[in-house]
Parts: sequence; C-alpha cells; structure tokens
Amino acid sequence: MLVFGRFCAQTIHLSQVDLSPLNLNAALTGNAEGSFRIANTYRSQWAALSKPYVTNALSFDKRVSFDQNFVSAGLLINYDRTGDLALRRTEISLPVSYSVKLSNQSNLALGIQPVLFMHNLDNAGYTFPNQWEISSGSFNENLPSLETISANQVNRLTLNSGLVFVYKNTQQKLVLGAQLVNLLRPELQFLTISSNAVSHLRLSPHASFLHEFASKLFVQSLVQYHYMNRASMLNGGVNFGKKLDHESFRQLYGGVFMRSGFARNFDALILRAGLGVQNFDLGIAYDLNLSSLRQATGMRGAFELSLIYTNFYKIERKTTPTCERM
Repeated sequence: MLVFGRFCAQTIHLSQVDLSPLNLNAALTGNAEGSFRIANTYRSQWAALSKPYVTNALSFDKRVSFDQNFVSAGLLINYDRTGDLALRRTEISLPVSYSVKLSNQSNLALGIQPVLFMHNLDNAGYTFPNQWEISSGSFNENLPSLETISANQVNRLTLNSGLVFVYKNTQQKLVLGAQLVNLLRPELQFLTISSNAVSHLRLSPHASFLHEFASKLFVQSLVQYHYMNRASMLNGGVNFGKKLDHESFRQLYGGVFMRSGFARNFDALILRAGLGVQNFDLGIAYDLNLSSLRQATGMRGAFELSLIYTNFYKIERKTTPTCERM
C-alpha cells in the first residue's frame, strides 16, 4: 500500500561527509591540493528491511584561475532512490566559488550552487486506501484510487550558498564553514490537493581539525550539523591515522563517528577506514544501526564507499648545476 500525504524533498545524508566536498559546502569547490578533483560516493542503506535506499554522489571541480585570489567551478550530480517507495530524486548543480587569500596560511571562500532537482514517483503496482475491498479483505488494484496525482515528475530550481574559512600550516589544518541549502524554497508536490508543500531551508554548519605529530601520526576531528524545519541531525567523530613514507601509499586511517538527532537517541555508530594511494583516496564506512529499528535490522544499517582522484600539483625540486673544473 502506498499512502500519499505530502512529499517534501528528501535530504540525502552521507557518513563520510568530508569525502563528498561539494555536498558538504559549495565554497569547498576547488579547495584541493591539485588542479582538479573527481569524487564519487555510493551508499546503500536498509537492505535488511526491504529494497535498499541507494544514494550516489558524483562530482568534478577545478580551479579556473590561479592567482592568490582564485575562482573555481564544478559539477555535482546526486541520485537518491527510496527503496520500496519508488521515489527517485536527481540533483544536478553547478557550484562556483571565489577564494580570497587572507595570509600565507589562511583563506576565505564563498560559494554559490544553482541546483536543478528532479523528483520522479513511480506509483505503478501500488495500492491506495480507497482500493481496500471489504468483501475480500484485501486491496483490489482494479478499483479507482481516487488520488488526484497531478504529475509523476516534478522539476524545480533552487540555490545553495556556503562560506568556508581554512587555516593550514605544516602540522595543522582547520576548516570552519556553513552552508544554506534550498534558498529559493520551491513548491514540491505530486497531489493537486496538497497545500503549502514547499521544501524547507536547511542550515548546515561544519568544522574539522587535523593535527599531525612529529611521528607522522595524525588525528582528525570532524563534525557536521543540520537544522531544518525544527528537525536536527549531528554527525561527528574522530579519525586516527599515519602519513606513510612510501612511493605509492600516502596515508592510512581509521575512525569512529556517530550520527544522532541531537535532541533524541543515537541513530547510528559509524566505523570508518581510509587509504591514500598515489592520486587516489579511498574511504569505506559502515553504519551500525542504534535506532528503534535495530532489532528488526540486527543493527545492520548502511554501507558507504567513497573514491576521490586528485590531480596533485607537482613540486619542482631545484637543483644546483655542477661546474667541472678545467
């Protein structure tokens, strides 16, 4: 049975928020140690209950100017499918950022992100309350549903905007930022009888701090908070790792994070691991379900896989030519 009330924009959420930088903040566009960057995150959730909820986030970003103050642009494509509910959401956005150098160790960036989102509802094969047949005690698909579905696909434009401050030296990196999502608050509804079906504005501040010790061990703390229409979500934790002196392997880390509703019980415990190999950064996360569904799921939550390719800048080594004596 599929019950229609009001369909509002589903907000995708990722466990490895730092490995999808253009979703984290539009101002992070071009904020990489390379000329361009390609990132992809795949997430599968609630497979223990029914068809899994699937999310995929693919992005590309590049600096388009190389002065002290620089402009960057990118492309972000998000896809989200809500399991048995047959509701699919696709977002295509073009983030642009402008970064201002404050000092040799810090910069401030502002980003804007126009977004086209497409919601598609496939109601074929589903039944509605008005199709309940008392005589048979079951649903009859041949009976009229009496649902006034105006469209199976809704396309809308909206706008996101973010601000990021970055401080970095040889041993530490601090990132402070915030993003406003859905500034235009477009109307989103599939039923003609729905009213006030507008998508809500979301505030998403975030922060991360990395410290590297003399032994090349490092610790990285990261937190992201969402607030939307009196609902909130917090994702935070710590990664522990080591920089590697190897021709191919750059770093290795593992971490423990948690996601909760801030004012309610924990939603999930997140176990993370990552590896840097040449130009690639691989991240894996698994969510252990701690919500009220943990008995039904056996604590199985979500699996997430992230891969980033960065075209790192090459550091030219200066050499002093030798002079042969006559």
